[in-house]
Amino acid sequence: MHALCAVLRSRGRTLGVVTFLRGAGRGAFERSDAMYAEDVAIRIAAALDLAGLSGTE
Repeated sequence: MHALCAVLRSRGRTLGVVTFLRGAGRGAFERSDAMYAEDVAIRIAAALDLAGLSGTE
């Protein structure tokens, strides 16, 4: 099993983390996968921030 974690950050605040998992039958994550995960994390964090679901208010 392979895991890749990306931090959810928006406006200088850390909102959490998103974890991507890959079964043992697939290869380890590569740099391009990490870049994609960071892009997804930015989008998730922005959506949470805009929706006011971050729980920090």
